[in-house]
Amino acid sequence: MPLFDTAGISYVEMATGCTLASFGDAGIMVLAYWITAKLTKQRYWLYDLTTRQVMIFILIGEVVTVAIEHIALNVSFGWTYAPTMPVVPIIDAGLAPFAMWIVIPLVTLQLARWGIRDAR
Repeated sequence: MPLFDTAGISYVEMATGCTLASFGDAGIMVLAYWITAKLTKQRYWLYDLTTRQVMIFILIGEVVTVAIEHIALNVSFGWTYAPTMPVVPIIDAGLAPFAMWIVIPLVTLQLARWGIRDAR
């Protein structure tokens, strides 16, 4: 949370906001999986993962994440960045949410693939 402005927010409000954001991130990941499946015409693409599928998955997640960041930064009930948040110049979004949507989905895909491998 040091990268977001939390002035005037209680710990309960902060925890609630982070929890809701986590559910939102999970929803983005499911949406990205579905869209990747539609675009590649392969519902179970996780079984035979290709670089193209991973790139589509990440790109969809990044586009949705950046769009949500832009919306949330411009509405009164959204959030604001603290001065410590690095901003990616071209997309004008925080580096933390942008980088997070690369690292966490890649780790999640790997964990899901381990689960599939063990189930076979």
